[in-house]
Amino acid sequence: WSATTPIMPDVVSYTTVMVGFARAAEPKRAVEVLRMMEEADVKPNVLSYTAVVDGFAAAGQVEQAATWLKRARAAGVAPNVVTYSAVAKGYASVGRLTEAQAVLAEMEEDGVLPSPITFNALISCCVRARKTAQAMALLEQACGMGVVPSLPSFNMLIGALVRDGEHGSAEAVLQRMGQLVLQPDTVTFASLMDP
Repeated sequence: WSATTPIMPDVVSYTTVMVGFARAAEPKRAVEVLRMMEEADVKPNVLSYTAVVDGFAAAGQVEQAATWLKRARAAGVAPNVVTYSAVAKGYASVGRLTEAQAVLAEMEEDGVLPSPITFNALISCCVRARKTAQAMALLEQACGMGVVPSLPSFNMLIGALVRDGEHGSAEAVLQRMGQLVLQPDTVTFASLMDP
């Protein structure tokens, strides 16, 4: 793009390029585009910042993702569920449950309803860390907010509870699925029989 180009890019054009760089695991190039955008007096929106945040989180650079989340807020751009979830999921994927839960709390404070993806990531982190009580608490928190985690989250939790010898809790989770009209699958039943 140059000053001689008759058509100047807008926020959608810039953001589309940023999303491409984020998906290609090149978040620093997405930041370069964001800076170009600002230099051209085009105000980045929530999708622009989300592209950067998601790019860093997907690249395993969670601290950078969290920094860009803060920068969005400092710029007066309110992060959305995807922005927050990218950071929470990033922390959860590297086993940083405390930080992931802090992002969840921040979402709630800002009035942003977490998505099933947000809770799935945190529940998975808990299960991997063998913190089944925390995973169950997150499951109940999600359901209490009207957010139903996905079937794989339930299956993972049931399997972890059975492996820990907590058969009663595993059956309670299965019953919770029924209350939520979530159909168990073969993985659910196989998880219940896991030795």
